[in-house]
Amino acid sequence: MTASPLLVLELGGSALDLGVLAALQFGPAVLLSPLGGALADRVSRRSLLLWLHSALAVQVCVLAAGAASGNISVAAVLVISTVFGLATAAEMPIRLAFLAGTVPREHLPNAIVLHQAAFSTTRLLGPAAAGVLLLAVGFGPTLIVAAALALLAPWLLLATRPSFGTPAAAQGVRPFAEFLRTGVDYAWSTPAIRNLLIVVFGISAFGNSIQAILPLFAVDSLGMGSWAFGLLLSAFGTGGLLAAAPMTFISRRRRATSSVSPSCASRRHSWHSPSRPRLS
Repeated sequence: MTASPLLVLELGGSALDLGVLAALQFGPAVLLSPLGGALADRVSRRSLLLWLHSALAVQVCVLAAGAASGNISVAAVLVISTVFGLATAAEMPIRLAFLAGTVPREHLPNAIVLHQAAFSTTRLLGPAAAGVLLLAVGFGPTLIVAAALALLAPWLLLATRPSFGTPAAAQGVRPFAEFLRTGVDYAWSTPAIRNLLIVVFGISAFGNSIQAILPLFAVDSLGMGSWAFGLLLSAFGTGGLLAAAPMTFISRRRRATSSVSPSCASRRHSWHSPSRPRLS
């Protein structure tokens, strides 16, 4: 994600090309994320993630080979970014559903926060490291390193086996379209989920779109090149990482509050009841 916009600029691309690149990378999530979530409830999540991460690794390898050989164009980068957008759009909901099957339900809030912290850490360190590598060795070697790291994901998935919850076999009997419509209807009819979806859509549509102009801002306005773009992208990860610690504290407090037994609650209520005589 760090190298692609800078590579487009290096190849003579315009601001319009950067906008198209961002749309191809992040736009498919609007349409394909619900499909990925529906698939996660019907098919083996681990198998789906293996295929998707293998596709992501292949597209990084193709991009690295093209950049290292010099036989690449803006159109080729856009096509490869389309594969990235399609794969990541389906991968996100499947990955989160897979996470829910690796820990007991009572530990799920902490697992989600730790997952987000790890994701934010990669967004903090990855762009900064990529910016330094781009400045030091260029696009080819940097993308080769990225390809090697991308190949680790399928291998790590092979060593991970969910133990808590798998897709229900009975769900596969229902038609896929009906299954998808049921999920959409439930999400939209539940106020908490609907409001959260609206907030996330607003942030994704109007907040994350700034990433499309960050390369131009770093190169043209700041005049600092790839390392400045890497630092600007790292700022997104810094914010997510700083938010992870209080979220962990909040989730623990909520679990501690909900773990109070009914008998303790009734005794505490009876002790403070107006009918009970107070000690003087």
